[in-house]
Amino acid sequence: MAILLIQSTVDASDEAPSPVDHGEVLLVCNCFCEVNATSLQLLFCPPWRITSPTSTATRLTPTSDFAILPRPLYKFVGCESADTWHNANETCAKDGAYLAVPHSMSEVYMLLGMLIFHPHPGSNCSVFIGLHENGGEFRTVLGKPMPAVIMNLWDKRDVPKENHCLSLNREGRIEAESCEAGHAYACQVQSD
Repeated sequence: MAILLIQSTVDASDEAPSPVDHGEVLLVCNCFCEVNATSLQLLFCPPWRITSPTSTATRLTPTSDFAILPRPLYKFVGCESADTWHNANETCAKDGAYLAVPHSMSEVYMLLGMLIFHPHPGSNCSVFIGLHENGGEFRTVLGKPMPAVIMNLWDKRDVPKENHCLSLNREGRIEAESCEAGHAYACQVQSD
C-alpha cells in the first residue's frame, strides 16, 4: 500500500528541498520525506513539485505513521486501496486519527493534490472526507457542524437518496454519495 503523509502548513525553513526517489518518480519535499521498503511516507510544505529522477535520493528511516508537529497532518490512502466511508473511518480511528475535515481552502488544495498526484494520476477516484449525514444534517466525524469551506464547494443538488457521505472529486467539488462507494481517503491528526 502506498501512503502519503502530508503536512498542511508552510514551514519557515530556508533549507533546500530534499529529493526522494520512489521508483520512477522523484518527489521534491520542502520539509521532510521518509521512504521504506513498502510505502512512501511524505511530509511536505507547499509549494512542492514532482520531477524526473536525475539525482541521488535522500532516504530517511521512518519513525511513525504520523509525526508529532504542531499542525494538522494527513495520512493519505490512495485509490489502489479504496474503501467504504465507514471502513475508512474505522481505519483512521485505529491510528488515533479521524477522516480529514478541511477547514480552509489550503487544506482542500492539500487533499486535492494528494488525490491528483498519488498514486495513480488520471484515475477517477475521489477522496472521502470526514462528513456524513447524521440525524438529517451533515456533521463532521467529531460531531461538529459542516465547515463553511465545504458549503462553498458543494453542489447540494447532487444528493443520493440514502446513506450520504461526502467526498472531494478531482475537479475540487464536494459530492454527496453512498457511504458504500469505494474511494481513497485521508486520515487527519491534530498534534498538540
